[in-house]
Amino acid sequence: DVLGSRGLGDVYKRQGFKLSMKDTIERIAENFDIVETQRKIETPIVKGFDKNTNDNSPELSASDHSTYRSVVGTLTFIANTVRLDIAFTVSFLSRHLQKPRQSHLKAAYRVIHYLLKTKNTGLIFGKHKGKLPFKDFRYLDKTAEVKLQDYPKTGKFELITLTDADWAGNVEDRSSQSGQITMLNGNIISWSSRKQRTIAESSAESEYMAISDGSKTALFFKNLMTEIRMNCSYIDLCVDNMAALTLSSHNTLHQKTKHIDIKFHRIRQLVEDKLVKLNLSLIHI
Repeated sequence: DVLGSRGLGDVYKRQGFKLSMKDTIERIAENFDIVETQRKIETPIVKGFDKNTNDNSPELSASDHSTYRSVVGTLTFIANTVRLDIAFTVSFLSRHLQKPRQSHLKAAYRVIHYLLKTKNTGLIFGKHKGKLPFKDFRYLDKTAEVKLQDYPKTGKFELITLTDADWAGNVEDRSSQSGQITMLNGNIISWSSRKQRTIAESSAESEYMAISDGSKTALFFKNLMTEIRMNCSYIDLCVDNMAALTLSSHNTLHQKTKHIDIKFHRIRQLVEDKLVKLNLSLIHI
């Protein structure tokens, strides 16, 4: 919808466009016979639910199992289209598609209740977006191998990717979760929340792997922009972990990281080629 076209106010008209799934969310709730509850629901998942290792609720029957798969599939569409705030929850619920329990179906229904409560929430796209708070890592790196890369001035288009990781967050196998958000001129254009396939031995390693995944997505958009003549000088990569930034900048901790899959070390080449500029993020995603 063009903001303001439905009486949403002048502020939205100035900001540009808003994408929401209000009508779709209402249809989904109707399809699953869910009515908006009066109780307060501020998060898509109950705090600590993904950490519970003593789930003794019964496994779903064949019909309920089919319902669960249908709900999670629908939520995946919503998460991938507009509602990035449910991305982690959907990722977690998707891990239990083979043998879901009653608690998982209840959690999936909770997400729909949450969406109903926040059905007007959406993404705003416009020309005038504020700058994200971050610091240039070139001036924060204190190691002996520091390289002060000289980047060109930013042009009309700025591509920013924020990455984060939940180290050993999966209590079943101690894998970590990667999260990334990519923005063009302050407008969110891509996001993801994925379980890391490699077990990280430290928070720095899990953040480092998240950086690698995030840089791939950002590089895809940079190449796409080049093809359609929306030239972008480089990608601003923002991370909130100094150790991970150091690993991404140079090979100063070789003995501690030589076991990491070589595919994750590609970020160093991107930095050296000035396709990526590292920054310390002052916000968390």
